[in-house]
Amino acid sequence: MKKKCYIASGVILVLVILAVLQVFNKWNDLKVDYQIRVEKLKNEYLKFESTVVAKIECNDKKEIYASDVFYVKSVLVKENDMVTKGEQLFRFSTQDYEEEILREEESKRMLEVQIAQEEQQEKSRLSELKLSLSTYQLTCNLAKNELDYQKASLLQAREDYKKDKDNLVLLAAKKTYRDAEEKYKSALEQCDYVEKEIADYQVSENSNIKILKHKIKLSELTIKQLQEKKQIIEKMQYADKSGIVAELCISKGIYTTACQKIYTLYDTKKLNLKIKTEEKNFGLLSEGDTVTLKDDHTNFSLVIKEKQATNQNKIGDVVLNDTFYLIASLDKEQKKKFIIGDARQYKMEFFSSKKALLCSYSSLIREEENYFIFICDLDTQKISKQKVEIGNLQEDKIEITGDISEQDYIVKNPEESYYDGEVFASVVKE
Repeated sequence: MKKKCYIASGVILVLVILAVLQVFNKWNDLKVDYQIRVEKLKNEYLKFESTVVAKIECNDKKEIYASDVFYVKSVLVKENDMVTKGEQLFRFSTQDYEEEILREEESKRMLEVQIAQEEQQEKSRLSELKLSLSTYQLTCNLAKNELDYQKASLLQAREDYKKDKDNLVLLAAKKTYRDAEEKYKSALEQCDYVEKEIADYQVSENSNIKILKHKIKLSELTIKQLQEKKQIIEKMQYADKSGIVAELCISKGIYTTACQKIYTLYDTKKLNLKIKTEEKNFGLLSEGDTVTLKDDHTNFSLVIKEKQATNQNKIGDVVLNDTFYLIASLDKEQKKKFIIGDARQYKMEFFSSKKALLCSYSSLIREEENYFIFICDLDTQKISKQKVEIGNLQEDKIEITGDISEQDYIVKNPEESYYDGEVFASVVKE
């Protein structure tokens, strides 16, 4: 009985083995006829796209302030206008200064007239003194002649007295001589006094004239200050450099106040576009790369001039939050499209600066934290499993690196059942 059971079991086992072999042979036949699709690895630039915020910034701006009170006749520019050096921006009235200058000039002229009158009076007084001196000198000469005559008479009287002893004649001669001597002394004193008065008059300065001259100097200083203010105001009507007008703070028909801001002028040579971007884009872009900005109205390309990363929050050496900026230069036409300080949202497009090996994301096989692809040998139609590192992803394309080259063909959309070394009946290239 046991023998029969063993025989039956053996028969059943053989039948099962035959059935398995038959299924296996049929599966092999299916595998031999199975077809895979492959594609060549692409070596090209990745294209990226993201939303960014851009605004104009300037490292060189000049704020213009009113030097004094003046009337604004007209404003010839608008905010965000581009102007060139020497271009007229405003018309300011300087009539008040012109009228004040005329008043000061008239006041100065009147002072000069008064000085001329004072100087004429001095000349007249000097002439009178000189005329008096001439008169006293003539009197002095006459007195001297008289004195000489009386001296001679006195000498003669003394000679006569020796002869006739007439004392009365001698006494009379002495008295007449003394009178002539006193008269001559008096005339000399008068001459000396007038000469001294003339000398003092010529040396000393007229106090009235001195005061008037001081007033003229003050008037000339006032005129100079008014003219300088007038010139400053007139110069402020024109741009002293090329740039973009911003923060226009005056309008037609108003009077300014001293130190009031009129406008701000940004140097067009120092204008940059500051683009706030994401961290992933910041690392991909290099200085010298080109980006394209697009919105509903504009579409233009820019070259990245500089990269900036601003630490917003730090604990020790650990950066908690960074803000990333790309700095780009604008041409003349592009600058016209922006308002200083105005932030706009754009769609930014750019290509990776370096070529990368790309494959379809669906061609990757993930096993835990690792990624693999299948490389196909077109001659043997055999596939081999290859580990790769992944990089940037764009839509369905992803960067991969590893022991691969752009000459390799990879299996598209591999199934989990594929294994290393498997051979397929046919391979379709795409």
